[in-house]
Amino acid sequence: MAQLQKELPKALWLLHTDVMACIRSRWALVALIFASVASLILLFRQLAFPGLEHGHITAGVPKAGMSYFFSVGDFGVAACERGYKAGDLENSGGIGHRNCVASNQKLVADAMDKLAALLKPKFILSLGDNFYIRGVKDLDDSQLQESFVDVYSRGHLEELPWQVSLGDHDHRGNVSALLLWQHKQWKLPAPYYSFRFPVGKKHIEFVIVDSVGLEGGVLDQAPKGRRFEQDLTDEFAGPAAGQRQWQWLSERTAAYGESSDTLLQVVAGHRPIRSLAYRHGSPPSPPELVVAKRLLESLASGEKPVAYLHGHDHVMQHFREVDKPLYHFGNGAGGMGIHPLQECANCTEFKWGASAFGFAVHEVGDSSMVVHFMDAKTLQELRLVDDVVLVYGGWAPSASSTAAAPLETFKRQQVESLHVKGMDHISKRIQDATGNLLVCLESALPSEPCPSIGYIAAEWFSARVSKQGVEEVYRGNLDRPTPGSLAELIVLLALLDFLTATPSTGFGSTASRIVTLKVREGGAQCVAHMELQAIFGAPDIDAVRHTAVIQLFQGKDTQDAKTSLLETLRSTCPQCRVGTVEFEKKLNEAVQLMSAAATCLNSQASKEDLAEALWEVDISWDDWLRIFADPDDAGFAAVDLLGLELYRSAVQGLLECLNEVAGFYAGETMGLDPVKASLTVLQTCAAPASWAQDPLQQPEILDTSTAMSHSGCVVALRCHLLQHAIDSRFNRLYGGPFKIPTGPDPDPRLEKRWQELFESVDVNRNGEVSMDEWKEALDNEDNEELRDLFEFDQRPMRILAKKLFGSVHVHADSWVDMEEFRKACRMAYRSELKWHFIYMMAGREAEKADDRHGTHVPSVQGVTDNYIYI
Repeated sequence: MAQLQKELPKALWLLHTDVMACIRSRWALVALIFASVASLILLFRQLAFPGLEHGHITAGVPKAGMSYFFSVGDFGVAACERGYKAGDLENSGGIGHRNCVASNQKLVADAMDKLAALLKPKFILSLGDNFYIRGVKDLDDSQLQESFVDVYSRGHLEELPWQVSLGDHDHRGNVSALLLWQHKQWKLPAPYYSFRFPVGKKHIEFVIVDSVGLEGGVLDQAPKGRRFEQDLTDEFAGPAAGQRQWQWLSERTAAYGESSDTLLQVVAGHRPIRSLAYRHGSPPSPPELVVAKRLLESLASGEKPVAYLHGHDHVMQHFREVDKPLYHFGNGAGGMGIHPLQECANCTEFKWGASAFGFAVHEVGDSSMVVHFMDAKTLQELRLVDDVVLVYGGWAPSASSTAAAPLETFKRQQVESLHVKGMDHISKRIQDATGNLLVCLESALPSEPCPSIGYIAAEWFSARVSKQGVEEVYRGNLDRPTPGSLAELIVLLALLDFLTATPSTGFGSTASRIVTLKVREGGAQCVAHMELQAIFGAPDIDAVRHTAVIQLFQGKDTQDAKTSLLETLRSTCPQCRVGTVEFEKKLNEAVQLMSAAATCLNSQASKEDLAEALWEVDISWDDWLRIFADPDDAGFAAVDLLGLELYRSAVQGLLECLNEVAGFYAGETMGLDPVKASLTVLQTCAAPASWAQDPLQQPEILDTSTAMSHSGCVVALRCHLLQHAIDSRFNRLYGGPFKIPTGPDPDPRLEKRWQELFESVDVNRNGEVSMDEWKEALDNEDNEELRDLFEFDQRPMRILAKKLFGSVHVHADSWVDMEEFRKACRMAYRSELKWHFIYMMAGREAEKADDRHGTHVPSVQGVTDNYIYI
């Protein structure tokens, strides 16, 4: 195998260069069998899982036969804000806190009222922290009126009952008062309790737990560090109360497993079992962690599905246990200040999260429950995750788990990705940007908001091309899109997902994406050109196997699968139907490559299947064995790697075909009207959290503690992004609307200072400062003024400068004159030089990254320093 590993890259490269020219095209008539089967599968899924259809919640249209309830947590802030403004602050025993903003609670309540008028929910489930910041004092506490009745006893919410759970802030006050309070909407019969919700002839059981009370039962394991310990009482949060509640919960869990009448168990508590919320220096306490671990073991112990609803963390988030039917739905965004979401490099259970005020709509039928997270500001679904569907009596398969995910699924997901909220600052920058715009998206950082390529493009379209086109896409008008329209781009992005996304695994995507759009002058309603590119990182065979396009070939007749793929491509891009003979040849060659790749990557493929696949690309099985055969695997390991190469070549070939015909403008071929504006969006397929803040950090790919499967791709892509700033790094010095003025400084004192510094550095007195002279001067501790100006007392600046002098300027000018030195001083004086150094140094690192990973990073023309990094 050692020899194989040495010879394989060279041999694969030779195959890669020859394979396109050697493919034998053998096509049959178009077969409709696969299309018919796919249609039947899709129809079956729609009948079996009605929750997978969506969009009606935002429209406020209830489904026939479905019931609804809402859930929300961490909302009771109205009185807390009054206390804060009156100086009745938490740290002095009051209820006021700076994060309490009554208008946020009202915003969520108003949104709930609007949907309640249309969906007619049966009840609202409170997930705790009903009254900030210290609960209530007694039954006469004005908070009961101010933070609950005045907010929720109005409009279409007025008659809705609230099934209440207690939060840690409620426990800081008088829990007995909350249990005794009599109000038509308030339902809190005990600190923990259960109730049934009828569904047909059966029911759903709701188990309301007291998270703080459960802590009392684990103090023998974690006696210290309890949150708000000084405010808690033994009656409700002591060891005896906690042990009684754990025993009760165990009984409820066991009864659910044995019951044939209980379709689903919904457990609701305040604190999470899993969370990615960042709580500003207040991580979970030791008792909280013990409770979470024990709850996880208890709720995930059975085979029937369980939904755990919680608040506490002021975000909306969704987790799903791996190989266990336990779903987590976090919703603590009812009014208290929002928490950010942390980055997570390897969270297989995490599905989605959002930092935005809102609530959840739960859609219940006799076979499923669907959860919709709602943005309170817009009443749009923040994002629908397909596997947020619980099927009673079994598991809810992810929409992407079928063998051949239909392209319509990816189209739908692309349209959903346009509904990203809380992005006002990014939206404004995109709308205000003129000329060329470059945006980088780190797609694997599970933080919200997380804009998609489609979202960025839609914002840019509305400002530079056509607002009408954006509205059409939001309405889902994606059939036979107009060439050059946003709809065409969204469909092409869906196709890119189809080719590279691996949604049913933790891989994310096999490639990073670069999308470039250009619009010309002359009032065009569409773009002049679209270009989609894929940058592949470190080899990842398992990820490729899970792409929808490779799955399309699994278990099917090869010719049928190829025909289906061709039809998918032609339906995506109508211009593909009327291509030239040469275009048809290229398209068929790419499909042929994909078919061969699928066979090579099929772990169940027989020797005969592999031999036929190799023959399709003009390689005999005997020749293959002679070069790559190993006594242990008979050449099969090498076949996997060949499949990877064939897949990459096929994707690149398909994108080349699409790029030939994507986009349209009447005057383009005649060279009329210059480019008015261009947009380039780069989206990485993975992003280790440790790289999030440092664009220069480059851990080794094999360092699994800091790198993910596509880490090489991330490095290359980030350097590619920075390279555009590097290519124009002297734009700030030599040109552009924001260039630094040339000539003597208008301020005589500064000009004198620059002159003196130049003379102190120009040791040779020749009117030029070499890089060596500059470096030596900065290293000299006697040059205090120079070192202060260039922040050389700071270690990061010293490292940057030394690497700059030692690497970048090997390939750049080795000296500067007084004019350039003066400009550098001005940049340092304005605190701009650090980033200038970073951009220059990253240019050198980009070359290293390309060489190290064998990654060809194509350039994007026409991109200036109008740049957003997200």
